[in-house]
Amino acid sequence: MEIIYFIIFLIVYLYVFFIAETMKKDRYKNRIIVSIIFFFFSVLYSLIFFNPKWINYTILGLTPIIVLLSYEFLKNILKSWIDKYPYMPSRMEGLGFKIGGSNGYPKNRKVTKADVLFGCLFLILPGLIIMFLYKLFVN
Repeated sequence: MEIIYFIIFLIVYLYVFFIAETMKKDRYKNRIIVSIIFFFFSVLYSLIFFNPKWINYTILGLTPIIVLLSYEFLKNILKSWIDKYPYMPSRMEGLGFKIGGSNGYPKNRKVTKADVLFGCLFLILPGLIIMFLYKLFVN
């Protein structure tokens, strides 16, 4: 049963993680809804099966919300620094690569050092928060 839960967690985590791919509001709202539903089901799973490791499932359920909050936090910090929304290069896009406007960004937008910094921080911050929560509550 735990392997099924882990697979579902991985699918939802990847879905929410790719929020940086787009600036379109309808997709963003869907990711918020999926995050809340995932958290609800993780708590429900913990309560129904009365698992002694309930906090593990609750923290896993918080993962998509943590990713969304990390995204918002980093986006707002970097927006105030570079005066535009950062873009997370998701493929082999180097500095100066034209984004092309397909993801809701302006057509003339190019990948900058701040975008690469945003991508690196966004890959690291949610994992650090989750590890901190596990260390705080599980051990």
